[in-house]
Amino acid sequence: MKCQYTHKFVVDKYGRPGGFYSLADLPIAGHKELTRDGTIIASDSTQELFEVEDEEKGWVFTVPWDKVTPNFPMEE
Repeated sequence: MKCQYTHKFVVDKYGRPGGFYSLADLPIAGHKELTRDGTIIASDSTQELFEVEDEEKGWVFTVPWDKVTPNFPMEE
């Protein structure tokens, strides 16, 4: 299921995911919560976690339920 998720990333001086998440050789400027598009690939109702795959880069993260917004299809 498609979703939007919020995850804390290390960012470069331009506010883009940096460090491990970047091929650019720019120093890390800090941490920032970014909201990105992804796909829910698994859920754990006991711990209230989703496993989410980033739509653009293919990264996989474990994200708390309250940081994920599923994109439900609009009914006509």
